[in-house]
Amino acid sequence: MTRTSETGAAPQYRGPTVVALLFLLWAALAPTVFGNRLLGADGDPARHIRHGLTMLATGGLIHADPFSFTRAGAPFLGFEYGSQLIFALAYRAAGLAGVAVLIGLVLAATYALAARLMIRRRVDPGFAFLVTMAAAVLSSMHWVARPHIFSQLLVVILLEWLERDKPVPLWWYAPLFALWANLHGGFVYGLVLIGIYLAAHAIDGLRGDATARSRAGRTAIAFVVGLAATFLNPFGARLHAHVLWYLQEPFIKRWTSEFDSPDFQSLGGKLLLLSLLAIIAGFALSRRRPRTTHLLVILANVAFALMAQRNIAIFALTALPLFAIHVDPEARRLPEPPNFRASFAQAEREGSTWPYIGIGTIVMVVLALVGGRIAGQQLVPDRFDSRDFPNAAVAAARRAGLTGRVYNQFVWGGYMLLEWPGEKVFIDGGTDFYGEPILHDYLEIWTLQPDWREVLARWNVDMALVRPETPIAGALRHEPGWYVWYCDDAAALLRKGEPTAAPATCPQPPDPR
Repeated sequence: MTRTSETGAAPQYRGPTVVALLFLLWAALAPTVFGNRLLGADGDPARHIRHGLTMLATGGLIHADPFSFTRAGAPFLGFEYGSQLIFALAYRAAGLAGVAVLIGLVLAATYALAARLMIRRRVDPGFAFLVTMAAAVLSSMHWVARPHIFSQLLVVILLEWLERDKPVPLWWYAPLFALWANLHGGFVYGLVLIGIYLAAHAIDGLRGDATARSRAGRTAIAFVVGLAATFLNPFGARLHAHVLWYLQEPFIKRWTSEFDSPDFQSLGGKLLLLSLLAIIAGFALSRRRPRTTHLLVILANVAFALMAQRNIAIFALTALPLFAIHVDPEARRLPEPPNFRASFAQAEREGSTWPYIGIGTIVMVVLALVGGRIAGQQLVPDRFDSRDFPNAAVAAARRAGLTGRVYNQFVWGGYMLLEWPGEKVFIDGGTDFYGEPILHDYLEIWTLQPDWREVLARWNVDMALVRPETPIAGALRHEPGWYVWYCDDAAALLRKGEPTAAPATCPQPPDPR
C-alpha cells in the first residue's frame, strides 16, 4: 500500500531546487564530458599529484627539488602544497578517476553557490539558472585539475559573504583566508575583492550614506583579519613575496599563455565578448543606477579578464552574478518560453536541496572508486589520453629499465613525474621554480637555435621524449650518435649511443594531398 499523510493524500514528490539541479548537472558532466580536459589540458595535474604523493610518502613538505636534473636540490617553495595533498589523496583513493570526480564536485559546488547567491539576492530562479550556465560555459575553457579550481570556489563563498544584507561575523574571514593561503595564491585576489568593496562603501559613505560608512569600517576590519590569516602558512611572509613576484615577473607572463590577453577570434574570446556586450546592453537598458559595489567589482573584473585570459573564470563568477542581480527587474519583463519562470520558481519554492547534493556526491564518489567504469563503459577517464601523452613510450621505457637525462617536451614534464617516477626531467610546468635561464635553454633546443647541440651537451642529455613531428625529433633522428628507440603517433623516444637492436621507425605523416 502507498503510505499516506494524515490528510490521506500520498506524500508529494519534491524535486531538486535550482541549486541542487546545477550541482547534479555539473558534478556529472564535468568529469564525464570534460574529464580528459580536467586531467590532460596540460601536464600540471600530474605534476601536482606527484608533489602531493611525495609529501604523503615523506611526511613533510618539499624543500629541495627531487624531480629534475636541471635544478636538482635547489630550494623549493611549494606554495600550492595544500591543493596538491588533496589531489594526491583523491589519487590514492581512486586513481585519476578520483581526481576527475573531485574536480567535478568542486566545480559543481562553485556554480551551485553562485546560483544560490543570486537567488538569495532575489533574482528570478530561472534567470539565475541561465546566468549560472553562462558562467560555467564561459569558465569551462579553464577547467583543469589544478589548484586554481579551489580559488574559484572560495571566491564565490567570499562574494556571497560580502553581498549579505546582514554581515557575517568578522572572525569567519580568518579560517577562510588561512585555508585559502594554504591552497592557492589566489588568496591575493580575495583580498583585492574585499578592497573593492571597502572602496565602494567608502565612496558611498562620503556621499552621506551612514550605512555604507558603517559597512566600510567592518569591511576594513575584514580585510585586516583576512590578511593576517594568510600568514598562517608554513612559509610565513615568503609565501606573499613569492606569489607577488610570480604575478608580475615578466618572463613568466611572456612564456605562459594564460597571461596573454584574450584572443577574440577564439571560441573563448567570442564568449567573453558576448558577455561584455550583454553587460553593456544591460546597463544601458536598465532604469536603475547600479550599486557602487557592483559597478566597481564588474569594472575591475572586466579589466582583469581583458589583461589575462586566466582571469576569465573569475570574471564569470563575480561580474555575471552581480550583473544579474542588477538587471533582474528588466529580465523579468522579457519574453519567455511557456511556464519557464514558473517552473523554476516552483522548483525553488517546493524543491529539496541537500538530499540531492548528498546523493549526487555519493554516486560520483562510488563511480570514482570503481575506476570510472560502469557496465563496461568508461564514463570517467582513469588514464591520460594516449593521443596527447606518451603513454606507450613511457610504458616501454619503464619495462626496459631505461635511465638517463631526458630532454622532455614541456607539457610532458609533469606527466613524467607521475608516470615515470624516479626519472629526472629537464623541465615541467613549474616555470616559477625553473626560472628564465632553464626555460631559455629549453627553448634553445626546442627551436633548434645555432647552439642547440652545445646546450644538450652542457646538460649531458642522452635521451629525448618529444612528439615525432616536432623539429627537434627530426633533427635528432639525423644527428650522428642518436637513434630512435621508440616511436608511435604520439611520441618519439630517442637515445644517444649505439643501438643494441634495429632502430625504431616513426610513422610517416599523412600525405597532405
